[in-house]
Amino acid sequence: MAFNLETNYCGFQCKNPFFLASSPVSASGEMIGRAFEAGWAGAVTKSISFLQDETTLSLTPRMLPVSTAGSRVVTGMGNIDFVMDKRVDDAFEDFAQVKKRYPTNMLIVSIKAHYREEDWKRLARKAEQAGADALELCLSCIDSEAGVMLCQDKALMTQVIQWVKEEVSLPVIAKLSLHVNDIGDMAVCAAKAGAAAVTAINSIHGIEPLDSETMVHIPNIMGKSAPMGLSGSFIKPMAEHCVYKIALAAKTQPFQIAAAGGICNGLDGVEYLSLGAHILQSATEVMYKGYGLIDPMLRYLKKFMEEKGCSSLEDFRGHSLDHMVPAARNLSLKQQLAAKIDPGICIGCNRCVISCRDGGKQAISMTEDKKAFVDTKRCTGCGLCRIVCPAWAIRMEEVKRS
Repeated sequence: MAFNLETNYCGFQCKNPFFLASSPVSASGEMIGRAFEAGWAGAVTKSISFLQDETTLSLTPRMLPVSTAGSRVVTGMGNIDFVMDKRVDDAFEDFAQVKKRYPTNMLIVSIKAHYREEDWKRLARKAEQAGADALELCLSCIDSEAGVMLCQDKALMTQVIQWVKEEVSLPVIAKLSLHVNDIGDMAVCAAKAGAAAVTAINSIHGIEPLDSETMVHIPNIMGKSAPMGLSGSFIKPMAEHCVYKIALAAKTQPFQIAAAGGICNGLDGVEYLSLGAHILQSATEVMYKGYGLIDPMLRYLKKFMEEKGCSSLEDFRGHSLDHMVPAARNLSLKQQLAAKIDPGICIGCNRCVISCRDGGKQAISMTEDKKAFVDTKRCTGCGLCRIVCPAWAIRMEEVKRS
């Protein structure tokens, strides 16, 4: 069976939906060129701003792991990597050269500036002259002069998009943030202002752990710290909810969606596509595993499509939207489940007993032979025990309740 992985994004025919997100993985033409050779269909450059011409230095350290207390299991990354370490004109020339070498790959140039008309227009002109196929406007970084993210204020966001649209003919993409009241509403606002697409989402604001020795939160830079942008696998559920809200909004005001946030493998990509995304942007996982990550992503997508009988992405794009209800209270109470523990797999660790006792319905106890046992009359099927079981010894089965 032939599989068509192509997707049309902002008028550009892409060979697959996988893109590098605007980040350190797309900071130079040489890097982007290697990614294109590996199989990535497109890239959004690291954001270019005039701050680059004010300093030649970067903060150090600027990247830190996100993990649970006392654990070395990394679930994401925190960063304060806010400026490219090369001059503006040098960056545009660098990206112009990679576009010339790879004309069939989509190159989206990311730009950001303060709320100043001339700055946005100058950057847009330079990007167009460099051969960009589209512009991604980074509206989701705090503007120190406006006092907010530009994507948090409809009037400011609308004005920036219109400034850029007045200056260039390139498709404009608005990069949005989770930190708004209604991201679907903000996406519609961006589309009405002239954006052909939106990207959701940028990193999430957060604070890294406290260093108990110095009593300064990391990163400790000469006795001071700052909030970081958090990214990686742990933000995916939040980012998916944003894409879901945006996809619903796009039904009334058509525009395209670039998904970004915790895309670590092919399954993550399928999830976003099924919520209505048109392209998939990845950064943090690429930083961990390299551009070769594209190979297993593509293999999974093809395997999924084969198993589902899909010949193109359009066969399942947005499929999940028809199976989502607005809130949990809209779901049926007819399905009733209870936990059942397989004694042959149970290792007698007692975790499910403790969790059910202190966070559930006190339905699990230990037998004399140190195996967990469920009283189905007390169990209400919450699923907590399955979450804490390290041996995967628990499954949920249907029961009758009146």
